[in-house]
Amino acid sequence: MDVPHVPSSISRRVLDLADTRVVVLDPTLQSIRDAARLCRIEAVNGSAARPIVIVNRAGETGRRSIKADDIAGALQQRVRSVVPYQPTLFADAAAQGGVAAAKRGRFADAIAALATEISGQAPPQRSRWSLFR
Repeated sequence: MDVPHVPSSISRRVLDLADTRVVVLDPTLQSIRDAARLCRIEAVNGSAARPIVIVNRAGETGRRSIKADDIAGALQQRVRSVVPYQPTLFADAAAQGGVAAAKRGRFADAIAALATEISGQAPPQRSRWSLFR
């Protein structure tokens, strides 16, 4: 569920019931502040499972963009996936009627890492020999 940056009673209840929380933010100070607020909310049942933190649109603001390490420090937890800002990839996919994650690259790798993280599966181990394929 997409919750507002200031949770209401309904969104608070959904956060309490969720098995997995994923906090998606862009690399701006406002988003970091909102994400910190959401990360501090503990479930009613006492489980202190930390949410999965995803940085979306990384690199959109160029040099002024806040780095994932700085975001992790501000939130005091690890950033699990960084989704790069690639507007031409989306424009091309939309023009061709395709899916942006179908093309190999940084975006597809970030989405695959996110899917692996949310599913709870171990990341696939790459063989050293795969470098020569």
